[in-house]
Amino acid sequence: MSFIKVITTDGVFKIDVDIATRFKTIKTLLDDLGIDPKEVDEEIPLPYISSEILSRIVEWASYHRDDPVEEEEEDIYHQKRYDLSDWDRTFLETEREAKRLIPLIIAVNFLDIDSLMGASCQYVWGLISNKKAYEVRKLLKLDPIEKREKSTQNTEASPVESNESNEENIGNSNENAIDLSTSNRPVSS
Repeated sequence: MSFIKVITTDGVFKIDVDIATRFKTIKTLLDDLGIDPKEVDEEIPLPYISSEILSRIVEWASYHRDDPVEEEEEDIYHQKRYDLSDWDRTFLETEREAKRLIPLIIAVNFLDIDSLMGASCQYVWGLISNKKAYEVRKLLKLDPIEKREKSTQNTEASPVESNESNEENIGNSNENAIDLSTSNRPVSS
């Protein structure tokens, strides 16, 4: 069994070649470079994916190892609906509970794994259908907007500092201002 080494945001990770080549991003990279997947000596960087998320994706791909690889559909308006198996639903529910669902979906998008992306989107669609925004945030374990606003307010400059910088910006912006009163707009009667 041969492996491909990838560099995640927090370390080096080995993936079985048969699993790694199911990820379109890795397969395309190797194909474009003319490299046989079984003879890869170099590490492939995955700059936006943590080892934790990648291990979960590899677990999912290992479970679905024998599933046929889907070809990209030409008609994006009539793509198939994914029927979630109990295993997939449990897998995605575990990711949601652990607050890893959104990072997982981002990583799956980067790696271009159609079947996992379809299953993830189907799962999220089932969760958020007919829900209000606050219910969606709660279901997806997202921080409330108020909490995010408070954290950004703590990092803003004090009013004295911001007034001084605004005066400088106002002075600079007036030099480049356009006088709209002399534009060639027709006068309405």
